[in-house]
Amino acid sequence: MLLSTTRTVALVVLIGMTLAAQQRDSPTFEVASVRLNTSGESGGSIDRQGNQIVIRNRPLRDIILNAYRLQRYQLVGGFDWINTTRFDVIAKEPEGVPGNPRMMQALLVDRFKLRVHNETRQMPIYALVQGTDKRLSPQLQVAPPDSKRSGNAVPGRIRFRAYSTADLAGNLSNWAGRLVVDRTGLMDRYDGDLSWTPDDAPPGVADPNAPSLFTAVEEQLGLKLQSATGPVEVLVIDSVERPTPD
Repeated sequence: MLLSTTRTVALVVLIGMTLAAQQRDSPTFEVASVRLNTSGESGGSIDRQGNQIVIRNRPLRDIILNAYRLQRYQLVGGFDWINTTRFDVIAKEPEGVPGNPRMMQALLVDRFKLRVHNETRQMPIYALVQGTDKRLSPQLQVAPPDSKRSGNAVPGRIRFRAYSTADLAGNLSNWAGRLVVDRTGLMDRYDGDLSWTPDDAPPGVADPNAPSLFTAVEEQLGLKLQSATGPVEVLVIDSVERPTPD
């Protein structure tokens, strides 16, 4: 028992040393400002301006999602205020280290005391399946053999060339509010154009006369999004604090 306890303590110490080393080696912003936004306005933005990341009027949850490149369904936990309290962040990147998300992750640890861990959880998902009659829509065409894979996605529209159905499922995950997994059994690659009206689309961004995403997938592709349960990789918030003012 003593040997087992000693090994456990040594392992904990080793993990702590490794994490500390990783934090020391992580790139950080040269300078960063974090301020509470009390304008009461909706909307906001996360932009790159030269060698600066400029965040205006965004809740902390959105900042975390952006820093870790996550969809909304992949972030679990946290207090209500991370959804409602809004912040302005201006952070200058060091020369020669552009676009490294670990810098924003390090800022979240430093200023918001954010602690997270990864888990795989059984959660609601959507399965992309063939329609009842197994017939694809004429709008979904088998791509020519020499086609190169390409795609363009904006709120309310996905245009794709030489996509596998797994590629399509991955793209739909960005808009469906859940992970979408391919269960069509189809092996070809396809060209297609999918249009729908997003639930939260700002005026003028998408066609207001287009159908919902679920109807569009069925009518325009001959496929179907079916509710299911499956494993989803998530980031769990262990602890987070309001930042001290600059």
